[in-house]
Amino acid sequence: MTTSHASDGWFQRWRRRRHTWKRHWHPCDNARYMVAPVDARAARLFVTEHHYAASWPATRLCYGLIDRTPHEEHRYPLPHPTALLKHGRLVGVAALSVPQHPAVLLNPFPDLVPCYESIDLGRFVLLDPVPGNAESWFLARAFRLAAADGIRAVVAYADPVPRQRGDGTQIMPGHIGWSYQGHNALYLGRSSPARITLLPVGTSLPARTVSKLHAAHPGAGGVTTRLRQLGAPPPTANEPTTTYLPRALDAIGAVTIHHPGKHKYAWQLDRSPAARLAQRVLPYPKAADLIPARLKEQ
Repeated sequence: MTTSHASDGWFQRWRRRRHTWKRHWHPCDNARYMVAPVDARAARLFVTEHHYAASWPATRLCYGLIDRTPHEEHRYPLPHPTALLKHGRLVGVAALSVPQHPAVLLNPFPDLVPCYESIDLGRFVLLDPVPGNAESWFLARAFRLAAADGIRAVVAYADPVPRQRGDGTQIMPGHIGWSYQGHNALYLGRSSPARITLLPVGTSLPARTVSKLHAAHPGAGGVTTRLRQLGAPPPTANEPTTTYLPRALDAIGAVTIHHPGKHKYAWQLDRSPAARLAQRVLPYPKAADLIPARLKEQ
């Protein structure tokens, strides 16, 4: 997730799942950059290559930040061929996605149809050469396009817990949603605390994925394959998943931590009574209460 600390001029960017903090003094150039709907495959490949989570949610609408005159080719990573679009090079993606539970959307916007009138900003990532004010510039234009597609409200989460690989290399420092605040989001507090499992590559094992494994869901085989790619042993004959999963996670050095809850934000794209916000708006969090995940192992 792209973020910024605009109060001191620093902005976060990404390149192949590694974040950087840079100062960008020049504004986003309307002549150079544009925002447009992009093909889901191009957006997915871009996000899985550059976003720290290296995963793609169930997505309804994809919008791309497109550099129409990429005259400094050496500054960009060599893209997947799908990132070379008709109007230029894909340098950012905003993916509006389906959350794991409808309550994510219904709690703040009970009168809107979840996933059709209200939506989750599931992925938001920009490459490191993009100018400093591009977060709000990109979101404003993406939300305008989303409104034309029937979206009336958007929610987003900012995760304050850092992510790091098993060797200690940090891949995501944690953030509290500076870029959302910069685009006048409404702050709704935190999501519920939870226990999450962190894999040695720095990504988490979602509860939905664990449920698939326990329920022998058609996607369960992919979970086992992923664990084996990380060094887990294969399951023994007729071994139940309730036994195999803890054994596999222990073998690869995964840890379970207490997560204090993500920061939740929302935008009302129209002011009609149907798009009313049912939750109390709170003051923005300002302190970077980032949790050193490896010190919170349970």
